[in-house]
Amino acid sequence: MAPKSNIAEKVLMGLLIVLTVTAELVASAAVLDDGQDAEYCPKMCSCDILDGLKRADCSNENLISTHTGIPSGVEILDLSLNMVSSIEDDNLATYDNLVKLFLSENSIETISLNAFAGLARLKTLDLSHNRLEQLDGQLFERNGQLVELNLAHNNFMTLSNRPFLTSSSIRMLDLSGCRIPQIFDVTFSELPNLRQLDLSKNVMISLSAVPFAMLRNLNSIELTDNRWTCGSKSVRSTIRLLKKQIKTIDVENCLLIDRDSWGNEFERMLDDTHGTGRNARVEIPIEEVWGNGTGRRRHSGVVWPKFMNYTCSFRDNDAASQESCDQFIECQLSYGELYNQLLSRRNAIQGGRARQMIFFAGMIVGMLVGSFGTYIIYWAIRSCRKRGSNPQQMAISDERKQFHQELRREFRARNRFIVD
Repeated sequence: MAPKSNIAEKVLMGLLIVLTVTAELVASAAVLDDGQDAEYCPKMCSCDILDGLKRADCSNENLISTHTGIPSGVEILDLSLNMVSSIEDDNLATYDNLVKLFLSENSIETISLNAFAGLARLKTLDLSHNRLEQLDGQLFERNGQLVELNLAHNNFMTLSNRPFLTSSSIRMLDLSGCRIPQIFDVTFSELPNLRQLDLSKNVMISLSAVPFAMLRNLNSIELTDNRWTCGSKSVRSTIRLLKKQIKTIDVENCLLIDRDSWGNEFERMLDDTHGTGRNARVEIPIEEVWGNGTGRRRHSGVVWPKFMNYTCSFRDNDAASQESCDQFIECQLSYGELYNQLLSRRNAIQGGRARQMIFFAGMIVGMLVGSFGTYIIYWAIRSCRKRGSNPQQMAISDERKQFHQELRREFRARNRFIVD
C-alpha cells in the first residue's frame, strides 16, 4: 500500500505544480495585456478632473489638428491657442463623451457639416477668435444638449437673409466683434429658446425689432459699441420697443436717456393740442388731399399709415410727456398686431381660394384626361373587333362567290340540254 500512496502523492504534487505555473502564466499575460491597452495622457497635454469631469488641457501647443491621442473618455477638452485650420467630419468622432470643447484662438476657416454630429453630450462650445466667415445652418442640429455657443470675433460680414443657425437647445449665443453689418428678420428665427444674445462691437448702423420679436425667451441682449449714433431715432425707437420685451438691454446711455433737443421736439407736438391758437395747422399727407396714390401700401392694398414710422421723445422730468409717448407706442404696437392679423386672414382667404381654384382646375383636367382616355380605349377595342371580324367576312364572301358560280354552271348546263 505504501508504494501506491507515494505514487498518488507524486501525481497530486505534479498537478499542483502544473496549476501553479499555469496561473502564473495567465497572470503575467493579463499584466502584459493591461500594459498594452493602458491609456495615457499625452505629453503635450495636462489631464485632471474639474467639477467631476475628466479634463484634458492641450492649449498653446502649436497643434495643427484636433488629433491629440487623448483617451476617448475625456469630457472637457481645451484645444485653444493652437493652429487648427479646419475641422473635418471624423476629427472629433472618438470624443463622444465631450461636454465642453474649447477651440478659441485658432485659425479655423471651415467646419464640415457633421463635425460635431457625434457629440451628443456637448453643452459648451467655444469657437471664438477664429477665421469663420459662414456656417451651415444645420451644423448644430444634432447637438440636442448644446446650450452655450461662443462665436465672438469671427468674420460674419456677409450674413445672408436666411436663418443663421437651427437649434432648439442653444440658450446663450455670443456674436460680438464679428463685423456684422445687419441683422435680417429671419436671422434668429430658428433659435426659439435663445435667452442671452451678444451683438456688441459690430458695425451695425440700424436696428429693427422684428428679428427679436419671435424670441419669446430672450431676457438679455448686449448692443454696445456699434456704428449707430446717439441721434438715430430709429434705433432709439427700437430700443424702446425691446425694453418692453427684454429684461436686460445693454446699450449706450445716450440711446436710453433723451436729450433736451429731442424733448423740445415732442413739446412742439403737444403745443396747442386743441387748436385754440391762431392759424393752427397740422401736416397732412399729400395723398389724402390729391389722391394721387403716392401713399405707401403693403400687401394687397392694405395701407401702412405714416404714423407707424413716427417716434416720440420726452424729458425725464416730464411725466405727462412720458405717459403720452408710452400711449403712442402702445397704439403703434396694437395697430401692428391688428395689421398682422388682417394680413394673416387675407392670406388664409387667398390660400383657400387658391386651393379651390386648384381643385376645380384639377377636376376639369381630370375630366378631359378621362374622356380622352375613354375614347382611346373605345377606339382600340373597336379596331380589334374589326380586325377579328375581317377573316370571317372574307370567308363568307368566298362561299357566296362559289355558290353563285355553281348556279351559273347549272343554269348553262340546263340551257344546253334544252337546245340539244
